[in-house]
Amino acid sequence: MIKPLRSVHFVVWRVLALAIPIALALALVVRPQRSAEQKNVDNFRFTSLRQDSSFQITIHVLNPLTTPSCSVFAVDEQQKILLGRLATKGTYLFNTRVSTKHVLLFDGIHKKEIVTYLISTDL
Repeated sequence: MIKPLRSVHFVVWRVLALAIPIALALALVVRPQRSAEQKNVDNFRFTSLRQDSSFQITIHVLNPLTTPSCSVFAVDEQQKILLGRLATKGTYLFNTRVSTKHVLLFDGIHKKEIVTYLISTDL
């Protein structure tokens, strides 16, 4: 390498050594933040039908799930009962007791609530 090329090469490497970390830091600062509450309500449609001594809960999964694990729980005053799991798009039917107040979709891996569906008692 000739001397002018060496000096340009030296300056370019020094500039890159400063510019790349600054660009990465700025990219982290200006990136959009994930919302704490995803709009999962649009991904599910719930219906409930009261039978003699139980409710039949129908969950329609409209879009593919974005969570790796989705458990369905029936919740009443005293306890939370596992009804089953959701895997893919489709329709899921679950039977539960009449005392159930709401249905909870829960991501067990991330330990967070996905959606809660309040069951209407005036059916």
